[in-house]
Amino acid sequence: MRRSSLLPHILLLLVVLVFVLHAAFTSLAVVDDAYIAFRYSSNLAHGRGLTFNPGQRVEGYTCFLWVVLGAMFERVGAAPAVALPVLGVGLGAATIVLVVRSLRRLRESEGFSVGAWAGIPSAVFLAATPSLAYYSGSGLETALFCCMTAGLAASLFEMRPARLVLFAVLAFLTRPEGAAIGAIALLLGLLRAEPRTRHTWVRCIAVFGLAGIAYAGFKWSYFHALLPNTFAAKPADHHAALAYVGWGLLDSAPVLLLSAIFAYRERERAPHATWAFVLSGFAVVVVLAEGSDWMAGYRFLLPALTIASFGIDALMFATLRGSTRVRVAIGGLSVFAAGFFLYWSSKDTKSMHDLSETVRHYDKYRDRMVESMWEGGVRSIGTLDIGRITHVEPELRVLDLGGLTDQEIAAGRGGYQSKEPPPELLERKRPNAFLFAAKEMPTMDGSGRPTVSAFHYRVERYVSELPWFRQRYYLREALPVRADYVLLWYAPIPQ
Repeated sequence: MRRSSLLPHILLLLVVLVFVLHAAFTSLAVVDDAYIAFRYSSNLAHGRGLTFNPGQRVEGYTCFLWVVLGAMFERVGAAPAVALPVLGVGLGAATIVLVVRSLRRLRESEGFSVGAWAGIPSAVFLAATPSLAYYSGSGLETALFCCMTAGLAASLFEMRPARLVLFAVLAFLTRPEGAAIGAIALLLGLLRAEPRTRHTWVRCIAVFGLAGIAYAGFKWSYFHALLPNTFAAKPADHHAALAYVGWGLLDSAPVLLLSAIFAYRERERAPHATWAFVLSGFAVVVVLAEGSDWMAGYRFLLPALTIASFGIDALMFATLRGSTRVRVAIGGLSVFAAGFFLYWSSKDTKSMHDLSETVRHYDKYRDRMVESMWEGGVRSIGTLDIGRITHVEPELRVLDLGGLTDQEIAAGRGGYQSKEPPPELLERKRPNAFLFAAKEMPTMDGSGRPTVSAFHYRVERYVSELPWFRQRYYLREALPVRADYVLLWYAPIPQ
């Protein structure tokens, strides 16, 4: 094989290597929510069904396919907490490869010579996106969803309906918003299709609809609900969603804006770039409808950014045409946009690295506290951060104060982290202990009772101030993790 034919593969391999190193640097710890999916996977693998607490059928996840993959790993002896983060990094890398290979095919079909650098700007964009690197190794399903989204986008741009419907089905099995993105992509394909091929697209839309009906039927029969319980636990905040999208797209805005302008300019010669921004725009609308996310890194925007990456090579198209002066101007603007993106991405990468270090530090103390509670006879806990503790002690039953895995709390008053579970519900479910987090060490009041002036979550303050709680629980242990984070173990008052 000649050196010139090896160069495209070498360049892609180098970008993938950079992404893997980026993920290794940012993803130093599995996020707490990932352990919720792992718990479902473990219960499914061991015959306890799709449950968080055995016997309670509540859809407390939004990643069915990820849970099933975790159960498959569990069945062959590979712990989901180990296997799925590794798989996530692999899927993040696969997303980059899928985008580049599709762009090279598109360039050929649109009449452009395929050089070694074809698709590489898009690959660099994705590899340098901090949230993709972070969430690929976080244990969450984000990278799988991005990979499925990239697959359906590539299938739309290459006008391959059968492959598109496959990726669309896998996307909505991965996350609920995949249903909307998949449906939009199929409708755009039907809009673009030539009259003689429209019947094929109609059949694929029908297949997608039937798959959706079958999945909905399964969910209704198993959970008696069509939407995940998390939708009730985390009601959409559309005002916050606007800020979420604005800040989430800020770093990449110059690159995306320039690419969109030149994609429109080159719409006749490179139509895929224009359609990339159309589909990406719809994906952003889906995020606005879904609401914001409390996690760092704007992970909900990653599918939109993945789709938009197909349009970034429009800048390359633009530099191939026009006078030298025009090329220099476009090149200057591109360098500015890339520099802006890479500068702020480096800042975000450092922030996510620090966040991972903090989570890893917290986990050591939380593990120690939970182990101490288990040794002290605790078999059920009321808390908000429910994931990691069930990884440490899998037999624990959990009263989820955030409502993700508890339908009654999810349907009650308050948003996520600020629910107000009524005393009668707490009495009925009455756990052996509560685990809260405070912003400072407790102090003694005038009666000698320890008091906490600042909890990390509103639901913790609400529960701790209930007369029901004060009459039944006392602060048994306070474990300082750092100056502004203290773990509090509340145990039943001895009778």
